Amino acid sequence: MLSLAALAVVRFGLTLSLGPEYDSNANRAEVVANADTPDTPTGSFLLRGTASGRLVWRTDNSTLRISVDAGGKVYFNPAVFDQDVFAINIDAEERVRLTRFLHLAVVGDYYDSWQLPVAPYRARDFRSGAPLLRLYFVDPLGEVALTGGYRGFQYKPDPYFDFQAAQATAYSVARLVFGKSDE
Repeated sequence: MLSLAALAVVRFGLTLSLGPEYDSNANRAEVVANADTPDTPTGSFLLRGTASGRLVWRTDNSTLRISVDAGGKVYFNPAVFDQDVFAINIDAEERVRLTRFLHLAVVGDYYDSWQLPVAPYRARDFRSGAPLLRLYFVDPLGEVALTGGYRGFQYKPDPYFDFQAAQATAYSVARLVFGKSDE
């Protein structure tokens, strides 16, 4: 009986998609008015596939959320085979209620993409990640969140564009309730 109660607070989700598309600028040519550009846009049909998984585990005073998204696209025009890409994104948050109006969360995210090393190799792949702490002030009418942490970014083709930095964010959410409120 206890194991059934524990499963009642865990939710899973999985979404899969696969479909054709057309990209009119598959090589990401920069077109600037009244300027010479080294590249012209090249169009191509492509096949895009994605998979998304979600996990939410709630207890009396905490919530764990994990999401994993992976996907890729494969172009059919040989002139843009170097734009075939696979990417993965992972987000996680462990949120704990300290008091009725104050929550604390440890948050992390990671993104990485890979392109095939095929000529002419116009690489645009990168990785980024962040460990963060978030403080929530919660009220039935809304919430205010303050986030602080670190962000790392690596542009794989050219380390000149890599960076590491502290980051801070503040946001607020307002809730509208229609009908009878439970609180």
